[in-house]
Amino acid sequence: MKLDCMSIVVKFLEQLARGAPYKLKIGEPQFEFTLLSLWLGEDLAAQLLSALNEMRLELVPKHAEDISLVNAFWNELVCDVNSNHREYLETPQSLSNLVGKFGDTWKQPLSRLEAVYSIENLELSGEPIALLGVEFFAPTEDALARRELPKERIGWLNPENRTISLAFVKFEATPTANLFQAGKDQVIDALNVLRVAAIRGLAQRLQVDEFAQWELSGFCLTRSMTAGESPYWCEEFYRQFEPLVVGMDDPIQEGINALKVEYFSALPNDIRNRLQRSIYWISHSLSHESDDHRLVDLCTALEILLIPEGRREPSKGTVIALRYKLLGGHLNASAMKWLYDRRNDVIHGGPLPVIGPRDTWELRMVCCETLRQIVYSSSNQPGLLTLQELIAALYTEESLLSFIKYAPMGVRMDSNLTKVIDEAKRRLQRLQRTGNQR
Repeated sequence: MKLDCMSIVVKFLEQLARGAPYKLKIGEPQFEFTLLSLWLGEDLAAQLLSALNEMRLELVPKHAEDISLVNAFWNELVCDVNSNHREYLETPQSLSNLVGKFGDTWKQPLSRLEAVYSIENLELSGEPIALLGVEFFAPTEDALARRELPKERIGWLNPENRTISLAFVKFEATPTANLFQAGKDQVIDALNVLRVAAIRGLAQRLQVDEFAQWELSGFCLTRSMTAGESPYWCEEFYRQFEPLVVGMDDPIQEGINALKVEYFSALPNDIRNRLQRSIYWISHSLSHESDDHRLVDLCTALEILLIPEGRREPSKGTVIALRYKLLGGHLNASAMKWLYDRRNDVIHGGPLPVIGPRDTWELRMVCCETLRQIVYSSSNQPGLLTLQELIAALYTEESLLSFIKYAPMGVRMDSNLTKVIDEAKRRLQRLQRTGNQR
């Protein structure tokens, strides 16, 4: 099969051939930008790594077991083109043939597969929970029978007899793939949503992050569902992470309802992908023991949600506080800016710890609230296809005037609030100058 990244790879190889020979010493499997830029210059080194990354993403893990195969081919290919650049310049089609042959060898047609992953420390007992194409369920006899999973195979999924739940997913891969990895990303994405939903559902009950330490155990069963292939279950293993274990059915369902997860699949691709990235960081924040480190992850999640344009100015805390309030956030603007600005204290110096568990809990709830508001806003404005468009639409003359008027009510007028109100005034003036009522 033809590689989707073929044009990118061939374009780089053509440029490499035109500038060769280089004093090139590419070591396998290391491809470091610092060394490559010394040999090739920064522009060509960046193109090399970009083309290599495209090939890795396309082939691993659904076609090849790991990146060593791609790295080895790439190392040989680049060195060959560098050494024999004149031949390749005289017959440029030979570059396409070389890459095409590699693609024909390793990019085989995908087979339809099913997999069941074991998840440690997650206790479910009610109806299966379906999220993002993944079904989470307890390993009951009835549930196993519905998926044609022999009861005796559960011993493989749970050899240490821990508390587990199972995740069932359908995906596509080739027989040469790393099957555990091929379906894992989809399960991890859904598990992150599940974890954040549970934390939101527990918000009014507990402040104990140890309850959400669910991890893929490394055990998995897969089977092919392609016609003509034997549909028997095969064992896969990939070792990965004793937290507290409690029943999670009710909190998860409450969190799913609160986060409006049922609307995720209908969101535009850009908005859904950014929400998923944000959820990853909210979920990742639970893995830290330090509240300061949790704060950094949660601020990253807020940046993804509220600064999709990638603003680099030092006033990000002011912008985030304003946009959070325009979305309908409950926390006052001064407190919101203060919480975000503690990130700079953690990263750029100052005595640690900077904040405590109550602050990180509040910030995590802010992240969940912002997620919910974005899902709600997007569902009600289907014409806005990107998160950047959705955030830009918050700036209207009416919303800014309302914020400027009501923001000082009931709170102390401190420097944080003053900066956020000034930012709103600047936005309002810009709107009035352009006459653009977004």
